[in-house]
Amino acid sequence: MEKVSNSGIIVPSQLFYILFVSRLFSLLLSSGSVLNLAVKVLLSFLLCFLAYIVGKADVRRIRYLLYGLSAAVIIAGVIEYIAFLSKETQPDVPHWAVVLLLAIAVFYAARLGIQPLARFSAFCMVLLVIGLLLVVISNLKGVHLYHLKATDTEIKIVWYEWISLLDLPLLYLLLQRRCNDRTDKPLFWSVTSAGVAALLIYSLCLAVMGTAVRHYDYPVFHLFQLAGIGSFTRLDIFMTGNELLGLFLQSAVLISAAATMEKERKREKN
Repeated sequence: MEKVSNSGIIVPSQLFYILFVSRLFSLLLSSGSVLNLAVKVLLSFLLCFLAYIVGKADVRRIRYLLYGLSAAVIIAGVIEYIAFLSKETQPDVPHWAVVLLLAIAVFYAARLGIQPLARFSAFCMVLLVIGLLLVVISNLKGVHLYHLKATDTEIKIVWYEWISLLDLPLLYLLLQRRCNDRTDKPLFWSVTSAGVAALLIYSLCLAVMGTAVRHYDYPVFHLFQLAGIGSFTRLDIFMTGNELLGLFLQSAVLISAAATMEKERKREKN
């Protein structure tokens, strides 16, 4: 596979951070049963395997398809986050204001290039891991294993959640030529670890909340609300913030990578 010769090269660990944060961002907002989540994890893995096969060829031949799908993923991600804010945290905040501020930040970050975004992904990864560890540790006292029998088999179809499954394949196809080493390990480790982490967190939701988990649109968010460390009882801010950072990182990388690919094509054409 041909590598780019100009600046903007990232290392495999940075590719892993970008892919992991992007995938877990969507999975933690998943609605429905644990079976619903398991189906998404399996489908995400299959899509990543397909992307790995497609990536062996010159993906610039299908660049317009990648650009269109990237736009669809960004729109789906924004709608997903707005729906989350409306139902759980800030129902009175104007949607247009959130979208406008996010768009300004995303386009500014996209102009900076892949390398700054790749470095920022490590920061997002650290915050995400810290938030998950805190919510797991603080909820262990409320675990009741017999609640795990209460799982159901509902498959919930929310269109923007399923479109978001394209995020990892698209990020991989747009970024693979910019990585200075093998890209297969970051791809498969990210989709596997994000899927396992999401399933474990959702199982913790079930073990803590039991059948009540079915009544929540975002059970993971309510798990964060139940968590608390000492006098700090607002761990839900970790999820709200991490979800925003995940959406920001995913959108900025998709736009920046697509713009870079298009610039390189025009440069080679001239």
